[in-house]
This record gives sequence, structure tokens and C-alpha cells, in this order.
Amino acid sequence: MFVFCFFKHSLYLNAPIVDAEIVWCQEEPMNMGACMHVGPRLATAMRAVNRGSYEDVKYVGRPPSAATATGFATLHATQQKELVQKALQSAPISQY
Repeated sequence: MFVFCFFKHSLYLNAPIVDAEIVWCQEEPMNMGACMHVGPRLATAMRAVNRGSYEDVKYVGRPPSAATATGFATLHATQQKELVQKALQSAPISQY
């Protein structure tokens, strides 16, 4: 859980993270995977360093879905490539 340690240690190190955009990226749909588990912990870490709350985290991943995958390998690969590119882009991420 590197991200939580990073935020907590930045309190003591005064690391310049003021302008950094916080992005949560996952392959699974939003209602699956770690997003729902990590969200409250990430929000706690963000509040500890005065970086806002969970609403300030940009989510990059598949939208909520009843299935864990599309069922089509080519579509899955295309979506995977797009979400990784979006998570790593230098421009600010728009939520919707």
C-alpha cells in the first residue's frame, strides 16, 4: 500500500505534491476490484495532507458493470490500452 505511506510521509518531508493530480486506475469495472475498498483509505490519506477528499480523486477504469470483462478479446484490449493511456496522460483528466 505504497500510496498511503507516500501521503503520510509527505507530511513530514514537505514533499511538493500540491499540483499533482491523484488518479486511481484499475482494469476492473468501477464496482469491482479495489476501487471501493481503497477509496475510503485514500480519502483519509488525502485529508491528512490537506489534499482534499475522495471527490478529488480521478477515476480511470471501466464503468460499473455486471460483468468483469466485455467477452471480446479485441474490445478488452482496446479498452485496456485506452485506460492506461488516459491514466498516464500529461493533461488533466476529465471525469466524464
